[in-house]
Parts: sequence; C-alpha cells; structure tokens
Amino acid sequence: MTGSFHHVALHFVSLTARSVTHDLVNSSRSFYSDWAGEELMPTVLRSGPYRIYFYSHEPNEPPHVHVDRDSSTAKFWLDPLELAINLGFSALELGRIRRVLLSHQAALLKAWHDYFRTTTG
Repeated sequence: MTGSFHHVALHFVSLTARSVTHDLVNSSRSFYSDWAGEELMPTVLRSGPYRIYFYSHEPNEPPHVHVDRDSSTAKFWLDPLELAINLGFSALELGRIRRVLLSHQAALLKAWHDYFRTTTG
C-alpha cells in the first residue's frame, strides 16, 4: 500500500483516573501495524492492551473487527455491534472491549468501507 499513514492519539481517563491511550488510525488505505504483514492484518485501533484489526482477505463478510490481547482473541460484527467469536476473553473483559468498539464504531465502519472500497448503503 502506498501513501503515508496518519494517526490520531486519543487520550481518555479511565474510572480509576489512569490515562489510557487509544491510537485511532486514519481510514486511508495505509494503516499502521506493528508486524511485517501489515497488509494482511491492518491495525485500525489500539486501546490499552487491545489490538483491533481486520484481515485484508475478508472483504465479502459483513464489516467486523478482530480484537487480540495476549493469547485471547475475539471477532465483533460492527453493524450492529455484536460478538461473533470469543476465544479466551472473560465476560467482564468482553464488556470492556464492546464499550471501546461502541465508542469508535463510526470510525471503525468508515475504516472498513474505505479499506475495502465498499459503500455504506
């Protein structure tokens, strides 16, 4: 992919008054990733310990993201926002992830549609 990547660091304060950084990647076709296969698994959001991304070879599925932390992984449909698959996250942690995704749902949908060059309706 060509072009420069842009990202916006969004800073939130958690309920425990700790600062949590979220990096929302601009929804151009150039995405940030921290591994060599960025074109296969572009990262669209980082929130605390979570990496939120999609696979570039899944354009025929409805918009969705994958969420990883350590050895746990989940898949969420974006519209409507619902859990598709969970491997290792507790119910409490899935609730936290869902809240993060919900607060960035519009940007995540835009990133999906921009990346796969699809329309929203």
